[in-house]
Formats: sequence, structure tokens, C-alpha cells
Amino acid sequence: MLAPFARRPLTQSPRFVRSLAALPRVPSSRFATPRFSSTAESDSTSTIESGLKSAETALNDATELYDQHDVLSKRFEEIVKVVDEVKSLSNEAKPSSFTSYTRSKPFFSQGSDVAKLSAEYKLLTTENAWKLTTAGTGLYKTFFFKTYSRGLDFIQIVGINSKAKSHHPHISFRPPNSVKIHWTTHSPPGLSEKDFHMAKICDENANLLGGSIEPIRPVTPKTQREETPSVVRKIAVPGS
Repeated sequence: MLAPFARRPLTQSPRFVRSLAALPRVPSSRFATPRFSSTAESDSTSTIESGLKSAETALNDATELYDQHDVLSKRFEEIVKVVDEVKSLSNEAKPSSFTSYTRSKPFFSQGSDVAKLSAEYKLLTTENAWKLTTAGTGLYKTFFFKTYSRGLDFIQIVGINSKAKSHHPHISFRPPNSVKIHWTTHSPPGLSEKDFHMAKICDENANLLGGSIEPIRPVTPKTQREETPSVVRKIAVPGS
């Protein structure tokens, strides 16, 4: 009886050996560690140094921009504070009310002679019936005249004098014979010497026209009373 056939490993078969021998040979130099020349190494070093310099320059620029942003932010905050202060001063300078006031002392313009103006203020308010506005930055007074035409004449005289002095009031005319004058200085805000000077001119001309601080029964023809409107006429004259 024949012995069973012994199978050889595949790697020992003649066919596998022939196939392996037929494969192309790869030179060993292809698997060797690559070597760079000195020129390539210097180029690589210079490239790295150039990149580092560029990065350093960019970092310096970014730092400078950040510092500028910080400075601009602080400057912006300062400007906002100045604007708020100017707004508060302008609100105080506006004649918000002619009939009542909450500030008991006058607010004089910057650079004014406070001692001199204080004496004039006391004289005008105690003897000539001028009153202080709500914000304390203006003076106002109501004049009454016997006729409608005299009230208009008074307004024209005040307008001529204010134009000559380059200082204009707020005027409110209530027919038939009531004229309200308000003086204030807008720049710088507060009461200035011009306001007191023009207030005296108003008193002088009102006396010449027979004006009074007490209501006067107007002496006008019946036709004039019928034609005179009962609404308040405001002559808006820009302030100085």
C-alpha cells in the first residue's frame, strides 16, 4: 500500500521560487537615509529666519494697533463726558419757565465780574421788578402799556437797541398791551453784563412810553378791540 502524498509548503514549491526569482531587483540605495547638501540646509535656515522675522513684525504691528485702540477708547470716553457736560449746561441755559424759579441765586456767565453783576442783579430785582428764571440763567419782566400801539412801539425800540448791541431777547407779546421780555446769554451760558445793560434800556424806554409793571386797562377804540386777536403772539428773536 502506497504512503499518502506529503504536501510541501508553498514557499518551497518550484513555481513560487521561479516567480520570486523573476521579480525585479530594487537597489538598496533607494531605502538609504536621505542626505541634504549644505546649500539646501542654508536655504532652509534662511527661510525659517525670514518667517520668524515676519511673525515678529506682525506681532509688533498687532501690539501697536491694540495700544492705539486703547488710547482711542479712553479718548472716546473723555469726549462723551465733555458732551454730557455741554448738554447739561445748555439745558440750564434754556429759559424753561418765565413764571417760577427753583434756583434762588443767579448763574453768571464764565468770565463775568461776579461782584459787579451781583450788585446790579440786586438792584434790578428789588427795585425794578425783574425776576430770575427757573435755571437762574436769565431775567424776565412783563410790561403793560395803555394802548396796543405803544406795546408795539416798545417792541420795536427794544429790537433796534438789541440789534445795535448784537444781543437779542426773547419777546412775548400778548395783545392788547402786555409785553414780556427775557434776557439771557447763550455763549457762555448764564447772565452777563449785556443782559443787565439791556434790562436797564428796557426800563428806560418803558418809562418813556408810560409803561407799568401793573396791569393797565387798555385805552383802545372799539373797532381796534374787535380786530385785536386774543391769542398770544410770540416774536421769536434768536438769542446772542
